[in-house]
Amino acid sequence: MINVASITRTTSACPAQWEGLTDDGKDVYVRYRSGWLSIEVGDVEEFCDFIGEDQNDEEELARMKRIGMSDEHLSGMKTTFETMRKFGRGPLCFDGYMEFEELKEATLKSFAWPENEV
Repeated sequence: MINVASITRTTSACPAQWEGLTDDGKDVYVRYRSGWLSIEVGDVEEFCDFIGEDQNDEEELARMKRIGMSDEHLSGMKTTFETMRKFGRGPLCFDGYMEFEELKEATLKSFAWPENEV
C-alpha cells in the first residue's frame, strides 16, 4: 500500500491531473485521460489501467453531428476511430474527467489517499 500524504489537483479535465507527495517524500503524479488512469511515484509507474468505458463509435459520431460538426469533419473522425481501434492499445474513450472520490475508489487496493485534495 502506498500512502499519499498530500495531493493537489493541477488540472480539472482532459486530462484530470494531480501532484502530491507520499508519506516518505516521493513525488506522486496522477493522470486520467482517454479512459486511462496512471500513477507515478518517484520515477516508477505504480498504476496504469483502463477504467473508462469503451465508446460506441456510431453514437459518438451522432452526438458530434448533433452539436454541429460538418460532414467532412465527421468523416475524418470516423477514419480516426477506425485507425485508433486498429492500432490502439485498447478500448476507445475520450473521457478525461475524474473527481477525487473516483480516483480514490479506482485505486483503493493500492493507494491510501488523504481525506481531501488541496
